Amino acid sequence: MGPRADAPAQADEPGYGPRITDPGLLRWLGGISAFVLVGFVTHGITHMPAAVPALLGATAALVVQDVRYLRAARPSHEERQHGILHVLEKEIEWPTLTFFAFLFILVGAAVGTGLIETLAGALREGITAGSTAMGLGERGTLIFAALLVCWVAGVLSALMDNIPFVAVSIPIIASLVAALPGDATALWWALSLGACLGERIADRRVGECDDAGDGRASGDPHLVPGVRGRRGARDGVHPRGVVGVPRRVRRSRA
Repeated sequence: MGPRADAPAQADEPGYGPRITDPGLLRWLGGISAFVLVGFVTHGITHMPAAVPALLGATAALVVQDVRYLRAARPSHEERQHGILHVLEKEIEWPTLTFFAFLFILVGAAVGTGLIETLAGALREGITAGSTAMGLGERGTLIFAALLVCWVAGVLSALMDNIPFVAVSIPIIASLVAALPGDATALWWALSLGACLGERIADRRVGECDDAGDGRASGDPHLVPGVRGRRGARDGVHPRGVVGVPRRVRRSRA
């Protein structure tokens, strides 16, 4: 990346941004990404778990990057030792790893105590009751179950972080897929779609709160949602004809 990559971007400077400094590494990573993508796409044919191509690709990318660095820089033994310690102390996301470790422990405890099965049973009863009340067949029941899972996932993901929600929901959906008649694999896609949409709603809500806080702190009414300035005014911040759009938002849309 270029030395100007960390500087704040300017909308009036064309061609500004990070630069490619290692085309060879870019080609290698492009090929590895293509391999991982092929593994994902052919999952239905090979029946290979999605984690296998993902882990193989990540491992290959790390090996290629390290080998190219060692060939180009030729560090000494002391420099290599210092680099390993720097990676262990600074570059490994220990809080993230700890979060996921305890999250999986929590999910395992919920499965072991029967909490997940209780929730899955209640959801199955709700789907069965709704299907019976509406007189749905096998296909209609699956559509009803998918819509219910999608909406529940979207609402709950908008209220809480979607990562722990999806981690807890996976064994519940697995139980539903095994219990419902027919091919109920569409429930996995319903969970994924609902969680993604709910997370987008949560991100937008947080972004509006941040804009409101920035506007009140800076005194700029254009950064506060719902506050509009005079159209066409030349205030030194917003160009003529642009009202109520933060400058950083206009820059990202340019």
